[in-house]
Amino acid sequence: MVREPDRPVIFDRLDFRPLGGELCVTSKELAREIGFRDPQRLHRWIGGHADKMASFGVPRSVDVVVATGRGKARWAQTYWLNEAHVFFIMLECRGPVARRARFDAIRQIKRAEEDMGLQPMSFFGAVLSQAHKNPRHD
Repeated sequence: MVREPDRPVIFDRLDFRPLGGELCVTSKELAREIGFRDPQRLHRWIGGHADKMASFGVPRSVDVVVATGRGKARWAQTYWLNEAHVFFIMLECRGPVARRARFDAIRQIKRAEEDMGLQPMSFFGAVLSQAHKNPRHD
């Protein structure tokens, strides 16, 4: 896959799909990419921060029943997240690899800004200003 110069490396590894007019990725895939062994930990984190994330659009929650064996099933939940949600999670979440993903994103945006005279992406600026307004409470 050819890298787009204006996108952080983590976005090249995530499988964004169209949903409701915007590109989204599942929280399960993001959890795996930023180092969570159990995606439910990220789901709980998103549930606890949904009010802050709502300023970038409400994360779409999908409840599914997953077959776990012969005649057995369990309930599972996943979120569909847009790019702004992914940036917010990278900035705020303390996942095992989130810090490295955060630095990667900032480095990539800074490089694009310097090399091509681009300004930071508008949603990234919004996420960053939101993160400064609302310090961590976790």
